[in-house]
Amino acid sequence: GEASNEAVTHVAKKPRHWKLPSKSQECREINSTLQDECREIADEVKDMSMHEHVSANKPHVLTGAVTCGHELHQDKVPKQPEHSKTSENVVQPEIIEPIRYKVTEDLLRPGRIKEQSKKQEQKQLAVYRRLFMDIEREQVRENLRMKEHRKRMTKLKNKQETKRKEVEYEIDEIIEERNQVTQQKTVLEKKLSEDNYNSEILKEHKKVQKEKELERYVHALRATLKEKLVKRKLHVPALCSCGPTIFDTNPETCANNCIFYKNHKGYAKALSSILSTSDLDL
Repeated sequence: GEASNEAVTHVAKKPRHWKLPSKSQECREINSTLQDECREIADEVKDMSMHEHVSANKPHVLTGAVTCGHELHQDKVPKQPEHSKTSENVVQPEIIEPIRYKVTEDLLRPGRIKEQSKKQEQKQLAVYRRLFMDIEREQVRENLRMKEHRKRMTKLKNKQETKRKEVEYEIDEIIEERNQVTQQKTVLEKKLSEDNYNSEILKEHKKVQKEKELERYVHALRATLKEKLVKRKLHVPALCSCGPTIFDTNPETCANNCIFYKNHKGYAKALSSILSTSDLDL
């Protein structure tokens, strides 16, 4: 009776509580669930020990040789003290610890899985973040390259534009000089043409003046010759076949094939030669 009471007292001891960090509501729930499971295990172990103690106190009914053999075995085996019996009936901590470990593992497995998935998500997020950061860095580098390219293109365009303006300015200057030369040439040609026209007019005027003077000279010679011929009663043959007498010859009225047609100078020379004869000079 005392051994059984000691065994019950030993089993009924309050089990150890696993101290878990209760940092959140989830940890507190896991801790309370673990404590409940430990209490249930302790109650089951207590019931098992009570059942074994009762079955050990009952007499065993054996038949035949089994009973004799059992009695002989009991006679040969020395009696053990009651303290050893009580120690056999007591549940050892080595039995409870694996059960507690298994229950703890079962209870903590969802949290661990969740934590592992969370860590995996964090790793995946870190990989994505690193990938996006690399992409953004590459975009920044590409933007810088494009900016430098645009700057070079703008510089080249400005250089080409400046060169084009210089060439256009030179061409404009050449065209302006050419226009000035053309204008000067036109003015000179116009002036020259005017001078030529004036000179031609002057020449024509001189020619007309000379013809008029020659005509007056011819008229004077004719009048003088006629006066002398009449005075001396001389007859001079005609100078050409255009008229019967010398006075019928006229450069304005002679035929086209006549030697004196429009030839006042020749006609005057002929009259002068007639007047210069010795007979008419007397």
